[in-house]
Amino acid sequence: MSADEKNRLLGIGYIVLGAVQVAGSLILAMYFAFFFGLISRLPGSSDDFFTPMFPFFVFVVALVFYGLLTGGGSIFTGVGLLKKRGWARPLAFVMGALYALRVPLGTALAIFTFWFLLGESGKALYEERREESGSQAPRLNEPPSRVWREEEQKRERERVEPPDWRI
Repeated sequence: MSADEKNRLLGIGYIVLGAVQVAGSLILAMYFAFFFGLISRLPGSSDDFFTPMFPFFVFVVALVFYGLLTGGGSIFTGVGLLKKRGWARPLAFVMGALYALRVPLGTALAIFTFWFLLGESGKALYEERREESGSQAPRLNEPPSRVWREEEQKRERERVEPPDWRI
């Protein structure tokens, strides 16, 4: 299996898991909207119905929001991987870490993410893509450029010492 095929498989995996998560979050939101609406209409329910249920309601809203946010991020990551965008690789590491504890499919996707993107074929694929696009983004381990060093030396020469105001 070539690096392009592995990258395509990884992108599809993120899109599928993200779509399942978004769908599950929307179903959960609809279920609890129906549940809260149904219980509030029961005979004998008062206006104070939501007071004891408020922490549970906040928990459900936070859970749905988290599901939509991470599911949308997963779909976004998958599309970026399919298009071989440079920003998709670090985002795939983040999503892989979030999916690592979601046994079994999330764990499998996280392991495949780290195995492929940290391996030589994944690094070579995105390095090749960066060189093709002509991106001149600096690497973190490269020494500063000559121009930057000259500008820094010029600033050092022009630095003025503050006056000594002590008496």
